[in-house]
Amino acid sequence: MSKADDCSVPPEMHTEIRKHAARLLRQAGACDQFPTPVEKIIAAAELSVAGASLDEGFLKRAYGAVTGTIKKALDKVLGLFDSQDKIIYLDLSVKEQKRRFVSLHETGHGFLPWQRDAYALVEDGEAELDPEVKQEFERQAGVFASEVLFQIDRFEKDAKVLPFAIKTPMDLAKRYGSSVYAAMRRFVSTSHRCCAVLIFDEPVHEVSRGNRFELRRVVASQRFLDRFGIVKWPDAFYSRDPLGNRLPQFNKKLTKRCRIESPITEISETLYLEAFDSTYQVFALIFPESELKSIMVSI
Repeated sequence: MSKADDCSVPPEMHTEIRKHAARLLRQAGACDQFPTPVEKIIAAAELSVAGASLDEGFLKRAYGAVTGTIKKALDKVLGLFDSQDKIIYLDLSVKEQKRRFVSLHETGHGFLPWQRDAYALVEDGEAELDPEVKQEFERQAGVFASEVLFQIDRFEKDAKVLPFAIKTPMDLAKRYGSSVYAAMRRFVSTSHRCCAVLIFDEPVHEVSRGNRFELRRVVASQRFLDRFGIVKWPDAFYSRDPLGNRLPQFNKKLTKRCRIESPITEISETLYLEAFDSTYQVFALIFPESELKSIMVSI
C-alpha cells in the first residue's frame, strides 16, 4: 500500500513557507549556487549540526527520559532538532544526498517562527504537541526543505528548458545536490504537464507471479489531478502486468519511452512510460498519449 501524503499543505501555508524559505536563501547568499550550499544555509539560520546514533539510548542521554514530549524523535530517527541548544542531530550513516534534505527538514523546525516557538514550549515542559499538529509540522518542514533545496522556482525554470524525460530530474539531482527521489518528486509536482511518477520499492520475486513491485508513493502534477482526480492505483504490479512488465528488472536500469495500456479504469487513454531503477527505488514516469503531441512540439 502506498504511503500517505507527506508533502501537501494548504495553499496559504505553502505561500508562507516559501516566503521564509526565500528569506533564508537570501540570508545565506545561497541563491543560484550549485549544489545548493546546505551548510551555509544552516549557519544562516543560526543552527549547528552534530552527528549521532539517534536511538532510544541517545534520547535518554540527551533528555534524561523518553517522555511524551520528545517521543516524537523515535519515529523520525534520521534527524532531530534540539530547540534549546539550536542543534540538529543527524544520523551520519544516511546517504549524503538524503542527509542534506533531512538537515533542511530539521532546519525548518528551527527556522519557521511558529514551529520554533512551539518546540521551545514543548522542551520547556509548558506544552505538548497534539499528534495532528505534529504531523502538520512534519509536512510543513518537508515542504520547507524542498523549497530551500530546490531554490524556490529555480528548479522548475531549469526543468522547463530541458527535455521532458525521466533523465532530466536525474541530472538535476546532481546539479542541486539532492537525491533522485527528491528531484523526481519535485520535477513532477511542479510540472505544467499532465504526468505522474509511480515510486516502487525494489522488486521482490514471487515464484508463481514473477517480480512484484510494491507501490511506495505516487506524485502527480496539478494538471494530472485536474484531469483524472485522485487515481486509485493498485498496491503492487507484477512482471506480467501491462505496466509491470515495462519496469526495469533483471539488471536493467532504464526503460526508454514506450506505450502501455492503462492499468486502471480511471484512465482509459493509452499511456506512455519511462522508468529508472536507482537500486533504492524504481521510478515510473507516466503521461497520457494526448500529452505526447505537446512534448514533441517542444523538442
